[in-house]
Amino acid sequence: MLIRQHAITMVRMRVKHRSCVIFFCSSAGEYEQARPLIDRLLAREQPPHIHVFFFSRSGIEFMHARRETIAHSLAPIDTVWHWGTLFAALQPDACIVVRHEWWPGFLATAREYAKVCLIDGTRSPGTTLFKRSMKARLAGFFDRIFVVGPDDADWFSRELGITRARLAVVGDTKYDRARDRVLSNPNLISSLATDLERVFPERYRLVAGSVHTPDVAALCAAFRKLDASTSKKWLLVLVPHEVSQGKTQEILAQVRSAGLRIVRMSQLADESGPISAEVLLVDRMGILAELYGVARLGYIGGAMHHKVHNVLEAAAHGLAAACGPYYKNSAEAVRLVGEGMLKVVTDADRLTNWWQENASRTSQPGQSAERVAALCGATALIIPELDTVMRKSPT
Repeated sequence: MLIRQHAITMVRMRVKHRSCVIFFCSSAGEYEQARPLIDRLLAREQPPHIHVFFFSRSGIEFMHARRETIAHSLAPIDTVWHWGTLFAALQPDACIVVRHEWWPGFLATAREYAKVCLIDGTRSPGTTLFKRSMKARLAGFFDRIFVVGPDDADWFSRELGITRARLAVVGDTKYDRARDRVLSNPNLISSLATDLERVFPERYRLVAGSVHTPDVAALCAAFRKLDASTSKKWLLVLVPHEVSQGKTQEILAQVRSAGLRIVRMSQLADESGPISAEVLLVDRMGILAELYGVARLGYIGGAMHHKVHNVLEAAAHGLAAACGPYYKNSAEAVRLVGEGMLKVVTDADRLTNWWQENASRTSQPGQSAERVAALCGATALIIPELDTVMRKSPT
């Protein structure tokens, strides 16, 4: 019953537009990768109806935090019956899967209604024979596969049996999105800078994004190891990977046990003048990319214990940035480390040394911003081919 009610709502939105494009994303990160395409489609004189399906609720929470109005839903149980009801309502002209979400029920149904594309396709080294066999079968549902680089094209062809005619090497829309975020929100960046300067005047900022408990431990220890003349000039801005009540309380307790004073961002509106906290906890989703725009230094979380998160948002602002040792899950991080634009720190001592060495660095954009700009362009290559795909969609 709920699926049918949802489908009725979809029909009401769909009938206002001549065409429709569906995006299937895992979570907020994949949605951000889709945004350059979505933005350019919506900027048209006759924009299509866009509907985004998420595997994770965190993607929906991210959209709500940013007050975005693009139609979106949590993916249903992966059966052709569930998807068939929703596709019948949306009548899509194209279906775009972002990187990872290869669901058999979705793909089988999508293929009956529209052309199906994969964007930001990357190879999966170390995949077992069974998984490669499954991926090869699912890859057969895609009409067009846009891969990041030549090595990815080779892998799709060799391991999954995809013909070269179905592959296009276009780059990664992550770079386009990182650059777009720098250019599209100057007012938000300016507002954040004004608010922080009011409450923390004449303090440099190290913005630590997508942090987990091991990151917070290393950052707090590094802060305490800075010499006194340096530490009093700095504000440590912590942006948790998960912004929930439980995680917020955990980080507050962790920072206080390290002997540092901490305040939440949500409390700043009530502050009329300077406060003496050394740490700011960002308890608000969706503004990390803009916060990097008001930082002197950046730190990207996750790599102290598991895997690094998005390194491009800091790089797009030209920040000197650091991360932990577990960064090789990210091709972007590997590239930046190899080119000397991202520092790997394995413990608090090395983090302190890096922080101290970069304490006097100006906030002018550095080489990493130029590198991100040079690697943009995937969206511009995908859009014309997407138009061709949509013209050939089943009727």
